[in-house]
Amino acid sequence: VALLQGVGVLTAIYALAVMIQQSLRGNDWARYLLLGWSTTITGYCMFIFAMIGWLEYSDTILYLQAAGLGLGNVMVTTAIAARVRRERREKAAAMGKALQLSREVSQLTHEKELLQNTTSQQLQKEVDEKTRELNDMLEYLQHANRRLERDSLSDPLTGLGNRRYLDSVFKDILYQCAQHRT
Repeated sequence: VALLQGVGVLTAIYALAVMIQQSLRGNDWARYLLLGWSTTITGYCMFIFAMIGWLEYSDTILYLQAAGLGLGNVMVTTAIAARVRRERREKAAAMGKALQLSREVSQLTHEKELLQNTTSQQLQKEVDEKTRELNDMLEYLQHANRRLERDSLSDPLTGLGNRRYLDSVFKDILYQCAQHRT
């Protein structure tokens, strides 16, 4: 039991170190997690220290752990919401750019029809360039949508499935259990 408690404390310290390192690199979600989970991990460590006998056990330790867990959950939710907001802003900006590029392609196509006899090669080059830019932007949007979908189903720090992922697969698991009577 003491070994497991020691491993638990080391794991908590490692998690804090990773969050600090990620925060220093500028990851906003890591800052939220650090704020929320540092209280939880502190309460957890104090609880383990009390169980080992290094601290005197009190209700304050239990309340600190529970308060930290609540704050941690709020901060994780806030971190996810901040990330989703950022992804939405990026997506909206990319869509605005794509719309602008689409309008430019349309305008250039119209100009091409008017000036086709005199400047067809130059105009075709511009249309191709704008089309490439539009295709690149479309590819970026598709990638951003896939990333947003993936990120909405997993915890950003651990990469493990979150509650939304569980909700999406829970019915299938229940159905399989009913089929196999397990």
